[in-house]
Amino acid sequence: MVEIIRSQSLGKHSAWAEDLLFFTALHFQSHGICLADVANPRVYAPTADTVVSIQRGPAWLWPPHHRNPTVIAQDATRQIAGTVRDRIMPQINTGDFRKGIKVIVEGDPYEMLECNFVKPGKGQALYKTRLRNLLKGTILDRTYKSGDSLEGADVRKNDAQYLYRDANGYIFMDQDSFEQYTLPEENVAEKVQFLKEGDICGLMYWNDVPIDMTPPQHVVLEVTYTEPAARGNTATNVSKPATVETGAEVQVPAFIDTGEKIKIDASTGTYIERVRE
Repeated sequence: MVEIIRSQSLGKHSAWAEDLLFFTALHFQSHGICLADVANPRVYAPTADTVVSIQRGPAWLWPPHHRNPTVIAQDATRQIAGTVRDRIMPQINTGDFRKGIKVIVEGDPYEMLECNFVKPGKGQALYKTRLRNLLKGTILDRTYKSGDSLEGADVRKNDAQYLYRDANGYIFMDQDSFEQYTLPEENVAEKVQFLKEGDICGLMYWNDVPIDMTPPQHVVLEVTYTEPAARGNTATNVSKPATVETGAEVQVPAFIDTGEKIKIDASTGTYIERVRE
């Protein structure tokens, strides 16, 4: 068991230390949370017997999969006071399985894409499910027996504004809390390629940490370069590459010219129509 020192960094919430230790020890594999002590900056890893020294100032909760821990909420007191018990999600029984629910499988959050009930001639009823890993995007097929259950995943979505890109990734600001978060390039590079600074998109949170971004359905962008259109050519079945103002490339009809604006499906990167102002 790893000892948590009840320092002044926990203040009036020091009574939460035991609950937090229980939570991290129980859910470290699925949530990966470490506790850092602000007065004595060390990290306490619930699955290790050693204490690792770090050079961090304020107290913070650090999910290791996040590439820029300094942008995680730095107020550990607020995080600890946010009822750690609420993060222990209820179990979802097979009878409540349905498309769209979020569950924990082998420590990762999944969205249930399909659930088919099968009643064999003999034996227990079966639930054949297809799940998508919300961290990796991989698909998992699993069959569960009647009476089985899965832990619900604390997943939510909220509007956010795309701010800018830096060396750590892409910066977004939550539209409700106004907190800023960084998503690594390898996670969202394809999804953000049609976004301009200031555009509104969606952020998906797991245990209050953003894990994915959803672009708006449609965006209107200016074509900054494409080969000149042939005069009188209005064919829509002939396409050519065009670069838009975000630097991304999209296939457009042959009649589109540099300087024109086009509507694009931001999720697929496909041309929809020319926009005339």
